[in-house]
Amino acid sequence: MDGPKPLHIREWTCPACGALLDRDINSARNVKKAAGLAVSACGAPMATTSAARSSAQPAC
Repeated sequence: MDGPKPLHIREWTCPACGALLDRDINSARNVKKAAGLAVSACGAPMATTSAARSSAQPAC
């Protein structure tokens, strides 16, 4: 990771691994994950799929 980006930068390429990262997609994934954690904390069953787990962007 090469540090925080200004908000007008919507996507960039990781200098370490070359992965194309998109701020909006990553944000949506983080919100979805946080919502799932809130549901599981209440004891409700949480539906997970292997497709959702495998589509995560690399942690650069």
